[in-house]
Amino acid sequence: MRRVWEEILVNLTSPTAERRNEIKGMMDGEIAKEIYNVLKHIKFLVLLDDIWTTSAWDRLKAAFPEHETDSKILLTTRHKTVALHADKNGLLHEPQCLDDNESWELFEKKANFGNRAMTNFKDNERMKELGQEMLKYCAGLPLAIVVLGGLLSTKYTIDEWEMMRKNVKTYINKGKGGHDEQEYKGVSSVLSLSYDELPRFRIVGSTVTVEDVAYDYLNELVERNMIQVAALGLTGKMKSCRLHDLMRDLSLLKAHEENFLQFIDLRDRDPAVADSLSSAAGTNVGPSKKARRLAIYTDDGFSDLLPFINDGNGSLRYFIFINRDSDEPSKKVLKPLFNHFQLLRVLRLENYTWRDGTSGKLPREIRKLIHLRLLSLRNSKVDKIQSSIRNLRCLQTLDLRKTIDGGKIPNVIWSNVSNLQTLYGIPTKYLDVNDFLQQTNLRKFVLFVDKDLGRINHSSRVVTFNRLRSLALYNREDDANAIDITPVISCYPCVYKLLLDTLITKLPKDYQFSPNLMKLTLEHTCLKDDPMGTLEKLPNLRVLSFFIHGYMGNEMVCSKGDFPRLKSLCFQLLTNLKEWRIEEGALTSLRRLQINGCFQLKTLPDGLRYLTALKEVKIKMMPWEFQERIEGGKDFYKVQHVPSLVFLNQLDTDSSTGSGDESLSE
Repeated sequence: MRRVWEEILVNLTSPTAERRNEIKGMMDGEIAKEIYNVLKHIKFLVLLDDIWTTSAWDRLKAAFPEHETDSKILLTTRHKTVALHADKNGLLHEPQCLDDNESWELFEKKANFGNRAMTNFKDNERMKELGQEMLKYCAGLPLAIVVLGGLLSTKYTIDEWEMMRKNVKTYINKGKGGHDEQEYKGVSSVLSLSYDELPRFRIVGSTVTVEDVAYDYLNELVERNMIQVAALGLTGKMKSCRLHDLMRDLSLLKAHEENFLQFIDLRDRDPAVADSLSSAAGTNVGPSKKARRLAIYTDDGFSDLLPFINDGNGSLRYFIFINRDSDEPSKKVLKPLFNHFQLLRVLRLENYTWRDGTSGKLPREIRKLIHLRLLSLRNSKVDKIQSSIRNLRCLQTLDLRKTIDGGKIPNVIWSNVSNLQTLYGIPTKYLDVNDFLQQTNLRKFVLFVDKDLGRINHSSRVVTFNRLRSLALYNREDDANAIDITPVISCYPCVYKLLLDTLITKLPKDYQFSPNLMKLTLEHTCLKDDPMGTLEKLPNLRVLSFFIHGYMGNEMVCSKGDFPRLKSLCFQLLTNLKEWRIEEGALTSLRRLQINGCFQLKTLPDGLRYLTALKEVKIKMMPWEFQERIEGGKDFYKVQHVPSLVFLNQLDTDSSTGSGDESLSE
């Protein structure tokens, strides 16, 4: 509930970094009230996808007004009782399965049937007959049709299609399926066929990393329509993906059959769906002695784990505890957890503290987790990391953000833990230069800098981190001195993402940045000279964001021909910016522009009218006069070609100087 509400509020209001931190610190009721008020004043469509239970909706609904609002809630669910429970008077839409013509149209597209170079008319007709016969087993369900089409898209002969037809029949006759409903048996059988048709795994070689092979597998699953791409990253690679409910059921069923994974859900669920979930996932009352991996979902945290610790099954591989309540676990529970579940690969103890409210040490028993790949202690009160952490030789990700302020990190971590790829939240004062320079496998690095930064980056031993792709430097100390970041970024010549949240002496020259740089964020850098003359020359820059005090100057100019590939530009709380000019021929690829809290900026640049690729302009926390100039006023001609123009949280004149009340505008 908390995560869903936070995500909704962030998407509704596009908050600043400071505001995001405030949201994370709010009580649940406060977040619900914020969402409630926004939806009452601004017209939004909120889609809540895949609500399984009536209790899930009951936990969420406090944030959504029932009356006196123009906002709408669209809720999807596989269970009619959930929809009727949410709103008995609401519009209930029950999608129907596709008919024969619609099924064939979708299948033809996914199987690439229409583009096949068929020279023999009879072969073409036979393939069509086989396709239509196999479609019957899909029962008109789009997911099954898409998966079947994906399977056949790589098969080009009639013999292959004949064999596939026989396999489909075999699977249906076996009666496989994770659901009692007859209509789903054929669907589950088709999905099972897609699973069993997967090729054998490839072996990782000396020049191929595990991540490379995994990404190839991921692409293969996408091509077969077994998983769906949710978002792409800056480089065009998959950033996140989704799994259809039925495909997830199949995956859990296969995992259970092969003793690969046992899934135990101790959270409250509606009786109407509990049985079907247990059947699909292979769950039961207690853990199986044969299962190689154990996943436990619980609302009560540590207390629910004690029976499993006493049971003797140590197959738990993934444990997350993100504390949001006052009843916090003690070291008495952590010690047996570490002693018993020694096969853990992922351990996240976040927002963790001791019962007496003081900071403390992690139990030394953590040394037994020698298989651990990820350890996160984010936002936890730990004043010392035990030297026994040196045993975690397989560790690849270490997250210590907001964990050890004023604490200690043993030097042994740098020499013994040499496989780190992701490192978050390390203060420079705890880095041993010689040992840290051995961490050449780093791919993501978040560093909290201070006066010791020079000691690290001006070392006589020059080392470049050629594998690093993402770098973030933070310094929020009140007495922070400006630092020279040029020698810092020269150590990381291949980064794609760079975040600078620290006072800097000057902006490096364009040739001193990584030529691969795609995303750049500047916050609290307090630049005095217009940075655009330098940044416009970065050949691959796609996303550029200026946050609070990122630039302290009055004017900014985007020149003709600059930023040829920039797609997103954000100005947030640049309180000194008065004039921004865009010359014709600049920013030709820009698609998204956001201006937030730049109170002295009186008008949009005239050059916006030349940006034909621009799809969205979002104006937030700006004076009312600024909005009035754009909405049908003298500045409307600059943005009349933009499909999406959004105004949020506009301020009256006094508010822009910090003394008025904030109001909302549609």
